[in-house]
Amino acid sequence: MTYCQHLTELEADISLRFKDLFDLEFEAWMIDPFSCVPEDMNETIQEEIIELKYNEEYIHRFQQDGISKFWQSKDLQMKFPNLWKEMSNVLLAFPTTYLVESGFSFVNHNTQCEKNRLEVCYRGDIRLKLSRIKPDIEYLASKHQYQGSH
Repeated sequence: MTYCQHLTELEADISLRFKDLFDLEFEAWMIDPFSCVPEDMNETIQEEIIELKYNEEYIHRFQQDGISKFWQSKDLQMKFPNLWKEMSNVLLAFPTTYLVESGFSFVNHNTQCEKNRLEVCYRGDIRLKLSRIKPDIEYLASKHQYQGSH
């Protein structure tokens, strides 16, 4: 296989695999809500974007925390529900795609390395691998009921 053919196939695979991300439409306010023109926006979010745009606390938080952490703050979600509704569709696309790809990679790796021991459906192997939650082993062990002798 030639390099050009391989790259062409790789491009086709990436285009197919990440089609949903390529089709996402980003509006200017999603990237920088403080430099956009509210008059050009949908009426349902105009009022909220104007209120957000001139709020000094949120301007400072956006500059300090960055775009991703800014949009994930709980108080922003509650105070600007229409903006959050629009933005959440964009934010959810990225971790979801990442987790799906990570899950496929994990299953692929395990099927190659641990064919005899793999119980993906029953043991929760994938869930443990993809979760950022660390189990509290000491707490779980303290709740375990010891088996008495018969």
